[in-house]
Amino acid sequence: MEEYEQLVATVVQLYAREAEPQGVFTRVPVAGVCVLCEEGLVASHDWHRDADVRKAQEAGPRPNDRALLIQTQRHLQHLAQQFPQLADTFNNNNNTPPVSGFGENVLLDDVFDSANLCVGDVLKVYRKSDGASESESESEVVATLQITSPRWPCYHVDEKHSDPLRTNNSICREDRVRGVCCRTGWAGFFVRVVQMVGESDREDASGSGGGSGSIRGSLCAGDKIRVARRLHAAWPLVRLSALFFGSKRQMSAATLATWDGSQSELEECMAIEELGECEWKDRLRKYIVAKQQ
Repeated sequence: MEEYEQLVATVVQLYAREAEPQGVFTRVPVAGVCVLCEEGLVASHDWHRDADVRKAQEAGPRPNDRALLIQTQRHLQHLAQQFPQLADTFNNNNNTPPVSGFGENVLLDDVFDSANLCVGDVLKVYRKSDGASESESESEVVATLQITSPRWPCYHVDEKHSDPLRTNNSICREDRVRGVCCRTGWAGFFVRVVQMVGESDREDASGSGGGSGSIRGSLCAGDKIRVARRLHAAWPLVRLSALFFGSKRQMSAATLATWDGSQSELEECMAIEELGECEWKDRLRKYIVAKQQ
């Protein structure tokens, strides 16, 4: 068994976005079993599912690359250590259920983080049947997910978290929560929902199969998640984040202005079929064009 296969995370909480959310990253905790379609949680009104967003292709040609945003308690622990003045916030103030701090759909425990997950990883979700033991052999596979990218944090992350860090209403952008999350991958990661037909872990990366709204499984607090396949071991999420938004990058603009890797790394990254289009491959293409001019 590969080392990554020994990592088993647990779903702590699920969240749905309301059609008209009140406040930054306001999400409604959802109890019980939540049905998944190719667009994400059926009950959630996420940005990439908006009809106008899709018509304008604001979420790219493959919006379902962003089907679910997943955050982990390990990332929140890292942030609490980085920003001790915000520790209570990232430790969720012992809220039950935990409050969504990054607009995530899924909160996992402290097993996974950006250092031990890679782009393209196939994640199997297991649910223990009533009366069964904790072994996978007695658990049902209820969903299959695939990691498409780290979450690129927008300005809402600072709007939500960074006010206490300001001095005289000013703070270096790279020292804010958003800047740290950009270069570490601690803001979470996106996954697509893989169609569970014939136990295939990998459909066409366009995500076009099955039709909008087709049921693809379910999620529930207490479900177990493990990495079933690793396609790009050289590309952990933290490496991708660092190359996009590393130490050379100034967080003064929302566009990709630099690439901190080599030309061969850039070509290798662009060749990863599973890498998300929105905010990743589209930004790399713009960078390549700007570099050639």
